[in-house]
Amino acid sequence: MTTPLLLPITRYVAAGWLQLAVPGVGVDIELPEADSTVRQNGFIRTAAAGGSPDVYVPMREPVVQVECWFPPPASGMQASWARAEQLANRVLSATYNGALMGRLIDLSTVGNYAPARVHTVTALSEPDAVEEDASDWSRFDVDLLFRWSPV
Repeated sequence: MTTPLLLPITRYVAAGWLQLAVPGVGVDIELPEADSTVRQNGFIRTAAAGGSPDVYVPMREPVVQVECWFPPPASGMQASWARAEQLANRVLSATYNGALMGRLIDLSTVGNYAPARVHTVTALSEPDAVEEDASDWSRFDVDLLFRWSPV
């Protein structure tokens, strides 16, 4: 007897698309430890922030808060605020890349989830610095509207 696939969830769908859109950068729904890879490339965390599903078809249209993080810089590295803002701008630029739209997102790497198709991603805000973080990590947020459907 096979276990049925779980329904895809917005945070994982957004994370999967961002892995395609910003290669080389870690993406997840939780922050990692500040290891050498994160210090070099930064990290993206996704959080669902609202939106609404379509009334008549199985199409989701959530707003996703994309958090672009860099830990405090090690000696000799560029300031982490500039690097976090650059990462947020890479995310914003990806929303204009037609090759990233209509993409199938494989969610099997995060669990027994069915795949999803991301139809479009639209930026709803400019990168915004979040300066209240007590951990000394640098963070810029971008709000994106994802239009996706389960496959």
